[in-house]
Amino acid sequence: MESVAPKKIASAASFTLLGGLISALLGPELAHFGKDLFVSEFVGSFCLLAVVILLGGFCLSFYQPMQVQDEELAQEGRPLLTIMNSSVFWVAVLASAIGYAVMSFIMTATPVSMHVMMGHTLEETKWVIQSHIFAMFLPSFFSGWLLSVFSIRKLMFVGLFFYAICIVVALMGQAVMHYWLGLVLLGLGWNFLFISGTVLLPQSYHIKERFKVQGFNDFFVFGFQSVAALSSGLIIYNLGWNILLSLALPLLLIQLIAIYCWKRTSNEV
Repeated sequence: MESVAPKKIASAASFTLLGGLISALLGPELAHFGKDLFVSEFVGSFCLLAVVILLGGFCLSFYQPMQVQDEELAQEGRPLLTIMNSSVFWVAVLASAIGYAVMSFIMTATPVSMHVMMGHTLEETKWVIQSHIFAMFLPSFFSGWLLSVFSIRKLMFVGLFFYAICIVVALMGQAVMHYWLGLVLLGLGWNFLFISGTVLLPQSYHIKERFKVQGFNDFFVFGFQSVAALSSGLIIYNLGWNILLSLALPLLLIQLIAIYCWKRTSNEV
């Protein structure tokens, strides 16, 4: 996003996420291929993952930021607490944080629920996770265009709607198709929420404030995601699949309230 002009931010964000389509194929296959490379199961999978991460780091070394105008750099930066008083800031941060947290919370528990608890095969579980990852990133072909046609607020509502339907479908049963449809809807909801939050965030800060705002955003989003992912296994083993799904609903309500407050205090779309 910082390597293109402001009018291309939405397209850049959605285009970058298309890399996830490769991960949808590569990730589960590497996990499956590396499962038995060593004596302990899945050690090889993590070694292969480490190689992929190093390749990603190599690609990042070619990054070139867009040149910033002198008048933009001359603007006085505001304290982070002042920026945080803006409703648009919290809507953007919460959209990404809640989108990631709900997705990680349910996705992390799915293989445990499917394969370990319900006895579905590893192949069936892999297919569900691959379909989920495709659903996460495939909308990036057109989500940039959707942002140019519809408002960010409307796209957030679409993401929340997909999340809500995902939970309803998953609560209806634990057959393979319940998991598959629920995880596909989960992926679609994540894409629309995360893209919307990512594109909206730059509207909350000036160019000189971007590093502290982005730093806080990333800490909040991925800290929230880590808590969700780490607590997922504990909750599903102790409380079960249905309770885990129900615990995601209050997070969706929080995002709805944030969007409502933003709508009341801002004329932005």
